[in-house]
Formats: sequence, structure tokens, C-alpha cells
Amino acid sequence: MKRSLQLFFTAAFLFLSLGPQAHAGEIPDRLLEEANALHGMDLPINGRQFRVDGGGWFVNTCDSWDVVGNRGIVRIEGKYGYVDPTGHLVIRPHFNIAGNFSEGLAPVVVQADPPYLAAIDETGRVVFRLGSAFPMQPFSEGLMAAAVTQKMSSYYGTSSMSVGFMDKKGQWAITPQFPSTRSFHDGLAAAQHDRVWGYINQKGEWTIPAKFQIAYTFSEGVAAVQSVENFHWGFVDGKGEWVVPADYDSVHSFSDSLAVVEKKSPSYERLCGYIDQTGKPVIPLSYQNCEDFVDGLAPVQKGNQWGYLNKAGLMIVPPRFFKAKEFSEGLAAVKTKKNAPWGYIDRTGKMVIAPQFDKAKYFSEGVAAVSTEKHFGFINKAGRYVWQGQMCGTYARMSDD
Repeated sequence: MKRSLQLFFTAAFLFLSLGPQAHAGEIPDRLLEEANALHGMDLPINGRQFRVDGGGWFVNTCDSWDVVGNRGIVRIEGKYGYVDPTGHLVIRPHFNIAGNFSEGLAPVVVQADPPYLAAIDETGRVVFRLGSAFPMQPFSEGLMAAAVTQKMSSYYGTSSMSVGFMDKKGQWAITPQFPSTRSFHDGLAAAQHDRVWGYINQKGEWTIPAKFQIAYTFSEGVAAVQSVENFHWGFVDGKGEWVVPADYDSVHSFSDSLAVVEKKSPSYERLCGYIDQTGKPVIPLSYQNCEDFVDGLAPVQKGNQWGYLNKAGLMIVPPRFFKAKEFSEGLAAVKTKKNAPWGYIDRTGKMVIAPQFDKAKYFSEGVAAVSTEKHFGFINKAGRYVWQGQMCGTYARMSDD
């Protein structure tokens, strides 16, 4: 699945600057007990939380929460806590801002005077405080990208951001020194230097010099990069050698052994298809839109309709949807018409959860985050809510990614 980049966490600092007086007090024990006993019913959810730029580690507006790392974020009486995939509260809602778990840890803003950023474990225990640092990406391979700000000019009040990597004890494994980075995968992380990108190891040493216009995270042994010469995209191996030449207008990272690639046709129409790791075209560039393969199937758009291909290029689920997402845990969210609600199909294309949702996320740990005009929550694969709450505010939105 495509994953958006982890960006600057301005919301955390906006929150910290507001101070604790702007937020509700602790939730009563009685309500916690009732919430666990009555999960699946409406619970009092008020207000809206702050939001970092798209794709960050902290949660989005109220209906965008996923179950990640066996924990889903909920908000009760102005505070954030966590439920497990059965919908039971497992971490008391007492944080001012909360983020998704990765490798057993999650970022939160703890109510204090002043509030502070910290990492908690799956019991809710604070493992370490972040001090002046703030998280940029989730933990991956034991390290978390985090940034500090440095004032450059007292006259103009300008500042810059330096990114490094923290370990799970909150110690700097790689001191902040990069303008931007990506997460570690296959022992390497993309990092920026002098406006170009290369790759570092977990000691902070350059193993692939900074020589690419843009560089993404390694996936299945290769990484998508953009050439500084022609601004086209290709793939490099762990030594920085081109394994797929930079011939494409756009690419996705490899997923399920294949990667989406896009090029303009002679008539300047942008078409996509799939290649293998040798660069060999496996599925011709003949679709208007392509998403990643997951468990052998990928959603593609042919004309104005979406269907699902297998890795041999055969259309297993014929194009008949207005919009379609990748499969996860055997189910995929689809819309039949522009203004129709989302439902879920199985791998044969059969609608197994009736269309009823304004927004629908991927299944993870057996549940998926969904929302309607009035409610959001988590459903199981039978389409039943395991946890349900009221929408946070009139203008709450959930990303379609």
C-alpha cells in the first residue's frame, strides 16, 4: 500500500503553546468502567484534536484512526486513550494528543504543567520524554526519526530543523544533522544533504552518497529514486547502483514483488502498469490508475471504472466500481458510485459488508476504522462495531489513503 511521507509535527507545538488550561480534565473512573461495559454504543466524544501535516505519526481528525500495533486511538471527554481490537479500553484516556503505535511505542502529549511529549509502551507507561525533540516518523528497525529546531537569526526570528534518530530508550543513536529523512528499512534510511538525497546506515554513515533528487524508503531490497539528470524515476539497490533505469514519470515502491510505474503515452495520456525487480514489464502500461499489489491482487482503473488484477494481469474482479482500495486481510473497501457509501468486498468481488460508510479504512488486526455522518468507530469483518463514538466536529474528515 502507498504510505504518505511523515511530515513536520507543527500541531504538537501549537498544542504545547496553548497550555493545559484549554483542555478538559481527567475522565472519571466511572465513565471508563461504563465505556468498557458498553463498547459498541455511542460514547460522549467532544471537540476536535490538533493535526500535524499529512501522513504524520499523530492521529488525524476524529474519524481517521486505525488500529496499529494492536491498539486503536479513541477520545473520551476530551482525552485520548487506546482500545484493543475487541473494542475494550486498555490505556486510560488521559493524554492531550496521541499517536499510533509502532514497534511497541507510541508518541503522546502528557497533561502536565507544562505539557510534554513522550513515548509510551502498550500499557500506557511513559518510557521516555522527548525533551526538545519531536517525532517525525514511527519507529522502524529500532530507530525513530526525530527533529530539533535551531534558531538561525535572532533578528528575523527564523529557525531550521535538524533530524536525527532516537533509539527505544530515548537516546540519540544518530545526532540531528539532516534537513529531512525517511524511516529505516533493510538497514538503510534516506537522508537529505545539500538539497539532494542519499542513504545512511544505523551509525549515521553515508553508504550511498547524496546524489538523487528525491529518494524513498527501501522496499523488498530496492528503493525508488528520482534522477538529478532527467528528473525521471527508477530503482537502485543497496549499493546505490541502478537496477531499473530512470525512465518513468512516476513509480511506487515494490509491493508483493511488483511495482507500479507510469509514463506518458504518445498522445500524452498518463498510463500505468507493473514491472518486476529486473525492470521487466509484467503488466503493460494500459491503465489510468494503478495501486499496489497486496496478497496477489491490485486495484486498477480502466476507463472510469475500477477492478482488480492478479499478478498475471488477469482481471479477477471486473471494473465496476467508482473507487477501490487495496485488499487487507482479505477485504477491500469499494464505492459503486460517486456519491455512494463505502462497503467491503471479498477476493471474489462479492460485497460482504454492505455499503454504509462515508469513509472506510484498511483492515488491521481484524478491524477497520470507518465513519458515517454522525459516528466513527472500528468494525470487525462481520461489519459489526466493536467500538463506536460520535463524530468530533462538523468539519471532521478522514483521508482516503
